[in-house]
Amino acid sequence: MQTMHAALGWATLAYLANGPDMILCQLVAALQQESHHPDAHSESHLESLDPSCPSSTSQSLNPWPVLSLLSHADPDVPDKLCTCIAQVLRSSQPALFNCSDTHTDVTKNLLATVNYWLKRLAQLPSTDESALADFLTLSGRFSLLTPSDPHWPTRVADLPQRVPVAAPLCLWVEGNKQLVDQTPSIGIVGSREMSSYGQHCARNAGRIAADNGAVVITGGAMGIDAQANQGALDSGQTPTMAIFAGGLDHVGPARNMQLFARICENGGALISELPPGTVPYASHFLERNRLIAALSDCVLVAQARYRSGALNTAHWAEQLGRPTLAIPGPIDSPSSAGCNRLLRSNQATILTDLDDLNTFLTPSLFPASPPHVSHPNSPVHQRTDVKSPSTDMKDIVHHILQHHAYSRIDIADRVRHAQRRLHIPESSPHDIAVALGVLEAQGVIVITEDGMIHSSGSHHRAVDRAADRDSPMKQSEVTVQ
Repeated sequence: MQTMHAALGWATLAYLANGPDMILCQLVAALQQESHHPDAHSESHLESLDPSCPSSTSQSLNPWPVLSLLSHADPDVPDKLCTCIAQVLRSSQPALFNCSDTHTDVTKNLLATVNYWLKRLAQLPSTDESALADFLTLSGRFSLLTPSDPHWPTRVADLPQRVPVAAPLCLWVEGNKQLVDQTPSIGIVGSREMSSYGQHCARNAGRIAADNGAVVITGGAMGIDAQANQGALDSGQTPTMAIFAGGLDHVGPARNMQLFARICENGGALISELPPGTVPYASHFLERNRLIAALSDCVLVAQARYRSGALNTAHWAEQLGRPTLAIPGPIDSPSSAGCNRLLRSNQATILTDLDDLNTFLTPSLFPASPPHVSHPNSPVHQRTDVKSPSTDMKDIVHHILQHHAYSRIDIADRVRHAQRRLHIPESSPHDIAVALGVLEAQGVIVITEDGMIHSSGSHHRAVDRAADRDSPMKQSEVTVQ
């Protein structure tokens, strides 16, 4: 379990950044080897830390060397501090200075960034831990969830790996912070202005997901977001959570305050990466959307207009390799134009039956993602509840896939049809999805990058035929004939 000292270090860094900060994240990693963490009995002040004294006991990421570096700097001579930071980053992160991506414009942005850090540092009321804890948690009203906590969501490591944007340094939580790293999870997003159709779809999607053990994640907004949270609360099976674009003392809209209270009362959580006191600005909403996508195993756009902010969340999901689903709507309905746009451009998979939602909540069926760079103290999430499918299920799937490939939804329909015909109790979408994942792991089936499911034999034969057709020898044989 994280100590308050460690949590305060990360929370203080997040307070200085006040949003995604790639330079600060890179600086933490760069000073990794110089990490110094006083023991629990030492005097705990920012000024008491010496970044030149490397830690001999902890290999975990440590925020305190950065804070010590900043607290010892002369605020009237920021150029000297910038030079020091640039040297550290250049030696340990040379790629930052060798490419032109927006998140690597270190030298151009460093002076302004450092000045901002120093300004924020000066706004801290005290360097005493007790006073600092009261300030950063509003006297214990909010919990701190940081990389030193066993419940830290390691999925956020996908952000810097797959997208040029920083992962959060700290999450402020009101309610159940253990919920944040729970799987499976689904982000349900959409427009604030919704039709009765969108309301029905969002609320029932939230209920069905929660009925089957999935944590519903939203942005807490009016419309689709609120309905998805309400649906999860209607279920009562799995808590739900909302992520905000400002500090947790600035959650909104005001009309949803009763909903937010119910979320916490029923084991859910309200979350923000921004410290208390931060007012939600427009840019914060786009940054918040990346967290909805990162913390979700898949994202559902229930109803969205053509320029809805929900499409930004869908974009983040695509960048992070999260399956994206969209519910279609009438072609003449502005409320559904955004969902139809996602489907037309193949940026989302069509969801034609809410009962099929759980097919997409099984991690074994997801597109492969790069390995997490987990914090050393963070747990590795492994599914322990997956049972081997029955022989009947194996035989049915193998028979169905002998000559054709199917999508996840189509194969589930075929399996249930075969079970009815053979008078075998029908499996739920979730059970079928789990069985497919186990069969894939056993090598019985192959799930390709485009999401199609083949029997392993038919897939290998198809690959061999394609290789033969494309080989120079085969091409010459065709020409001769």
